Parts: sequence; C-alpha cells; structure tokens
Amino acid sequence: ISSMQSRKKYGQKAIELALYLAENLPADWKETHHGAKNLTTDKGGIASLALQVVYDWTHDLSDLEQRRRIADRLMSLWNNRYDSRKVKLENHYATNVHVYAGALCFYGDTDLGSIYTAKANEMMLSFDDIFLKRQLGVAEKIFNGSSDWIEGDSYSFDAFTGIMLLAAASGSALGENFFASNSWLRYAPLFFYYNIMPMPFENEYYFSQQNTSSVVEARHRYTSAIMSMSASQLATVDPQLSGFASWFIQQSPYGLKIEDFKYNDPHLYDLFYKFLMGYRQVAPLSPDAAAIPLSVRLGQMVAARSSHKPDIATLVQFFCPTYWYDNGHNEHEQGAFNIHRFGPLAISAANSKNAGKEIPRVDKNGKGFVLNNILGLGG
Repeated sequence: ISSMQSRKKYGQKAIELALYLAENLPADWKETHHGAKNLTTDKGGIASLALQVVYDWTHDLSDLEQRRRIADRLMSLWNNRYDSRKVKLENHYATNVHVYAGALCFYGDTDLGSIYTAKANEMMLSFDDIFLKRQLGVAEKIFNGSSDWIEGDSYSFDAFTGIMLLAAASGSALGENFFASNSWLRYAPLFFYYNIMPMPFENEYYFSQQNTSSVVEARHRYTSAIMSMSASQLATVDPQLSGFASWFIQQSPYGLKIEDFKYNDPHLYDLFYKFLMGYRQVAPLSPDAAAIPLSVRLGQMVAARSSHKPDIATLVQFFCPTYWYDNGHNEHEQGAFNIHRFGPLAISAANSKNAGKEIPRVDKNGKGFVLNNILGLGG
C-alpha cells in the first residue's frame, strides 16, 4: 500500500488474480512438492495457499459470489488431493498438505450456505488428521522431541519450507504458535547447522549427508528462507534460537541474505522473508552468545562439534534412531557415522543423488545396509 495505491485497489487486484487461478487451474491440479521452496520457478508457489490468503485478507472487499468461487476451487482441490492411508511425513506431502488446510479461510462462514459448511467440517477433520497428527505429531514422536529429517538435504528443503509455511499460516488462524509448541519446528535451526561440513571446499560450505542427497551448498536461498521463518516465528518464544537463526543468515559463512538469493524476485521473496516472516528485526546471536551446545541429539543422530569456529572444527555424526520411518529414501544408517575434519574423513551412506561436479562424493547406486559404514559393538 502506497500513496499511489489504496488498500482497496490492491485488494481488488488480489481478488481478480484469485478468481483467475480458481477458474484456470487444470481440473486435475496437484500441488508440486517443490512448489514451496521454488517460489519463482514455473512450478513454484502454492495455489491453495494463495487462494486462502486472498479469501482471508480481502474478506471485507469481496462479495458473496466471489468468495463462493474461491471456496469452490479450494473444495475441488481437496477432492483431488493426494490421498493415502500411509503417514505423510515426506517431502511429497509437504506442499500438498496445504490442500488439506483449504477450509481454514472459510470455516465458520455460514453465509456461504449449508453445503459449504458441511464440506468445511469434513476438510478440517482431514487437516487435523494429516497435518496436526500425521506430520507435526509424528515428527515430534519419531525425532524424540528434536528436529531431523529422514531424507537427504534437498528433500528436507521441500519438507521444512512447505510445512513451515502452513504452520505459520494455520497458527495465525488457530491462535497457536506451532514453532513454539512443536519441537520439530522449534529446533530446525540446529538440524541444519549440525548437517553442514565445517570445512569449506573451494570456498563453499556443503551439507554433510550423502543419504539420497545432492550434497548441496549450505549458502543457498532454501536454507536461509527456512532460517528466516525460524527467526521470525521464534522471536518472542525462544530469543536465543531466533537470534541464532538471524546470525546464520546475516553474519555466518553459511547464510545468504535475501537480496543475494538466486533468482530473487522481490515482490515474492520480500513478502515472505521481509514482511511476513523476516529476520532483520531479530538481533543476531552467534552460537556462543546463543548458548548453542557443542553436542546435541537430533532425532536419528547425535552430532558433536569440537568448536563453533568454522574451518577448524571437527564434526562427528552418529546415527542411532529410536524409531525407524520406512520410506523410499531413508537409509539403513543405524550405527553408522560421519566424521568431518578438514573435509570428510568417513561418510555413513553410499547413496548420493543428482551427483554434480561441485564437491567430491560417492557415486550413485550404493543404497543398502551393506554399503553403510555400520559400527558394531561386540561383547
């Protein structure tokens, strides 16, 4: 909103765009599981979230017919949702879960009519089942009150970005800060910090896992976007972790400021990572100032650093999961370990994916228990 454009003009334009989406999305549309993290690509964005935001934010500017047309499309997206009896704590469902939340914006709007009221109730039950129980609830359980992921780095970007966006949006609707109440969300900054190799390779830091992983660079818009959401959502409930997430972006060698995002499109990224969930209002705290421990249990693994200083630290990761989450990407890493000291000295899994030329790594097609460096203790 500026001196040249009023709230009403912005609102009417948003309604126009929402109605265009509602009428022109393909009938069999499903949210792409890379949509949340790739906001500016041709497969980016989350249509169901966009429709909900417009419905909610322009409620007093739209008429009944316009709201019904948006609700109609949200209901049809839900009818066409990914549906499975399996637990949905996987990257494929991190964006598609937004479809399950489609009634958050029109639940309780009785003026829409009885058909909408009944459908909203049905959709909210599915939201409770999938998002609150099968995603946040299961993550809380299997990761032992901490934060972790069961697939490699690129998959974790999908998961954390999609679910974090929904946690922030639904939390404002439900009056709950899920980043405060759910440990998987709360301790996400530690998960990413303890999965970065402490020694750079050709001036770039990389993620440490070779677990169905691309071993991507840490200084990436995906990582910093996740840290920005954490900094914003934890600002009042956990100032230390919030400040640490802000430090990661602004002062650490691993972060990337929003202006430096690759493919940065200010009208999209600024909305999410400056206006709605920005980090700049949070004072940075170094790991020592934020009292970040040198060793931590993170779900499937215990990680320890010799210091928080980059370049010279030793990082040891030992995989000892309490629970096994069986899916197509999880590695058989019980008892395996990584050691990083001036580069990788030992790697736990021999299954990288989308192998590139940026950093030396193991080859593809090494998946399986026998190809993990399992540590056995005999009596």
